[in-house]
Amino acid sequence: MKPFPDSISLSLQETLAVLLPGAVLTFFLLLFDTAALSTHTSAFLQQAWAKGVAFFGSAYFFGYVTYVVSSPFDGIYDRIKRYVLGIDTGKPVRNWVTTWLFPHVADTHALIIEVVEYKNEDIGAKYDGFRHQIIDAYQYAFRRLMKEEPAMFIEVEHYYATAKFFRSMVIVWTFGSAVWAVRVNGPDKDYAVLFLLLGLLSFFVFLNRWRKANHVAFKNVIIIEGLKTRNSQ
Repeated sequence: MKPFPDSISLSLQETLAVLLPGAVLTFFLLLFDTAALSTHTSAFLQQAWAKGVAFFGSAYFFGYVTYVVSSPFDGIYDRIKRYVLGIDTGKPVRNWVTTWLFPHVADTHALIIEVVEYKNEDIGAKYDGFRHQIIDAYQYAFRRLMKEEPAMFIEVEHYYATAKFFRSMVIVWTFGSAVWAVRVNGPDKDYAVLFLLLGLLSFFVFLNRWRKANHVAFKNVIIIEGLKTRNSQ
């Protein structure tokens, strides 16, 4: 069982990955019709504390919806990896774009191959899939670290939670850009472009942190296996 403070820390990271995107999304949603909102607000929401509770609840609700809606992004990294390394075509794609944006994909893939071998030894290859092998290997590494090395698990969870935050922010900034372009007039309308760029930046940060979470998880499992082998000799 993980120490109590670690459990709190992980829960906080999970909460931030939902609440912060939800708070920003709630702000953009309020731009739709703030006049009607203030006109029809009940007496309950006239109290400051009640507004805080309502905002917190809205932020958590919309944040969790965004968290779920953005979950298909997890498979994008695997498709990019297969394309860059030429796993399906046998022709790796090497240019300045792939080198600059995805410089460590090959290193992480080398770790995947080794961890898949450990996974197959422990639970077999029955659940391996062409498209989802990286997810299968990650889930194996993630849960093994959770059981055997909580400290290493916390390190991986840090990168994982950060990746989930930026994954949600891709949706939030893109939605915010559209709302801002429609509802805001004047010079400030140009901020819609900024929000769209922030969405694109969030996407690449998500890919980077997702790869890092995979890399650290696989590396830690390999370290555990190495220590077990050395201790058994």
